[in-house]
Amino acid sequence: MDVRKPAGLNLTRQDYWALGLILLGTLLRLFIVLSGELNLYTDEAQYWDWSRSLDFSYYSKGPLIAYWIWFWTRFFGPTELGVRFGALFNVCIFQLLFFWGLRKICILKGYKNSLIPLWTLIIVNSSPLFLVSGILMTTDNLLVLCYLICLFSLYFYFSTEEKKYLFLMGIFFALGILAKYTMLIFLPLTLFLTFKEKKKLFKEIILVLLLFACIGILPILKWNLDHNWVGLKHVLYRGSLAGNKAKDFFRLSKVPEFLGSQLGVLTPWWFIFFFWGGLKLGQKKYAFLTAWEKNFLFVFTYPIFLLFFLLSFHTKIEPNWPALSYIAGIVFIALVFKSISKRSKVILLVLSGFIFVIFHSLPFLHLPPKLDLLQRMRGYQELGDKLKVWQQERFSEPEKVFLLSDTYGVTAELSFYGPAQKRAYCVNLGRKLNQYDIFGPPEDKKGWDAIFVSKDKEKRIPEKLLRMFSRVEGPFWLETRNKDKRGITFTLFFAYNYNGYWPKPEKHTF
Repeated sequence: MDVRKPAGLNLTRQDYWALGLILLGTLLRLFIVLSGELNLYTDEAQYWDWSRSLDFSYYSKGPLIAYWIWFWTRFFGPTELGVRFGALFNVCIFQLLFFWGLRKICILKGYKNSLIPLWTLIIVNSSPLFLVSGILMTTDNLLVLCYLICLFSLYFYFSTEEKKYLFLMGIFFALGILAKYTMLIFLPLTLFLTFKEKKKLFKEIILVLLLFACIGILPILKWNLDHNWVGLKHVLYRGSLAGNKAKDFFRLSKVPEFLGSQLGVLTPWWFIFFFWGGLKLGQKKYAFLTAWEKNFLFVFTYPIFLLFFLLSFHTKIEPNWPALSYIAGIVFIALVFKSISKRSKVILLVLSGFIFVIFHSLPFLHLPPKLDLLQRMRGYQELGDKLKVWQQERFSEPEKVFLLSDTYGVTAELSFYGPAQKRAYCVNLGRKLNQYDIFGPPEDKKGWDAIFVSKDKEKRIPEKLLRMFSRVEGPFWLETRNKDKRGITFTLFFAYNYNGYWPKPEKHTF
């Protein structure tokens, strides 16, 4: 492969289309965030709460997302924009790097006019997996960006053997681990591919990856060592590799659910192209790819998907877990798209445009509650406003009222939308452990009053809640709305005179 640098990158019509699409999508997502139509998702609120207590790691994830949110809230404050701006920024950079990285490769290979880079952007902007990632500040948002940079760095290191690419790969490999443990998949795949295709580079690559793997893992291990390894236990239990769920090794019922979720996150046509691209790998239509480039794409695509497919025979796989397989897989999809007829292209472009428009319109549509997928992200702002009023009206000392729930999600939302954004507490009424157990109970709140909030339709006062307070009133129900759209219905209890009792989990569940 000729790796000489091109004399210059003069912008073409394709470049303008790409920049226009990236800019349009970014502005639309920014408008959605600023509109206030969608309150923070529970995980977003939790990560924001983590960012107020920066640490080496956290119960269920590495520390990078907390530091990333902390950084952007320095600019935009503890607001929905402050929490989500990192997501907007990351996906914008992700698309720019994806496009310009592929453009550079095409130019170096003598295919300056190839539309493959543009097709990849169209695929990204019509796949719900990547569209959602452009709004919600989640660990996947950081993970896919770090992984993409690692892939391009490895590719260009294979091509040029320039050390800058090797160390760039190492840096973002470490950052990816700090974002989400799934990044570790990159290590064995890279070592396998290097040993197979570029043996002379194997020693350098393994040394750099192991060094930066240690840099990424050590803070997480340090935190786990200080907290009885609860984070690693959580990962094992979450993947049904430990605990009661690990006993049922083979469960066929989860496989259709997994495949159906992947049809949804990638769209049915791109999902078909995802496999079609692999089947066509040996055909002459891919003749412009060298043998190692074909293996590069294959290794970083299908083994990852196969891993989660096989795991779906054992446990429930969340729709976003195989996301890394689609990064290189998008190139396969684009190659298939390139080879189909002009009429088929037009049809799929129209369908993709429809997905793009519907996605960015969905927050503003008035849908029946059963069809409104976004209802779970509405109502927390109204809840927070009501809590401020109730603190003043129902309690003799409003400044001595704390908030609590029995789930980490509602607790995090109470922390963000509650009065003065004071941290709420998560009481264990029979749930799994979470980060709020690490933060600890309200030890300095003895004698205070509280408001307990739940999304469950409670009809009776929880027994453990009665043991915590002298008196508990309720239940009361609050049906929320946001921008004239129906939100979540909450159950509330007003509790008085906390006696210091804090329930401990009957059994450590992760």
